[in-house]
Amino acid sequence: MHLRLLQLKDVAELYALIVVSRPDLKNLIWSQSATFETTATYVGQVSSMRRFGIFLDDNSLAGCISLEPDTDPVSGENFLWLGYWMGTPYRGKGHMKAAVNRLLNDSVHKYFPQRVIRARIRDVNKASQAVVQRAGFMEIGQDFDGDFYWTTFQIER
Repeated sequence: MHLRLLQLKDVAELYALIVVSRPDLKNLIWSQSATFETTATYVGQVSSMRRFGIFLDDNSLAGCISLEPDTDPVSGENFLWLGYWMGTPYRGKGHMKAAVNRLLNDSVHKYFPQRVIRARIRDVNKASQAVVQRAGFMEIGQDFDGDFYWTTFQIER
């Protein structure tokens, strides 16, 4: 398994993975309305966010993982948001655990000066919470956004 920044050449494979995975991605609102065009826009956007494809040894795209800089509105502390999703055919095989560890160990300091990384995960998504906890993240809080309950996890690298 390896991570690579997503490129425009990945759009067709990424969109196909989103389509086949939509039932399992229902918690990710964007996935339900994603089109080929919006997928291309997502991949082609120039931003401070780093979006990586999770590629298996046969170079098939299995999912995505990203880091996005942000600032805590209360403390003013700079940190990174960790986001990820795994395509349905690749779930439950340890790929996301490996991808999170690879990202934390190889990519964070290459692209960002921030040392604090947070992940905000829906309370009902216990599998995803287990991924970040196994990577060393600690729970730092819970909130309700009017629709969903969320748990925030944090690690310092």
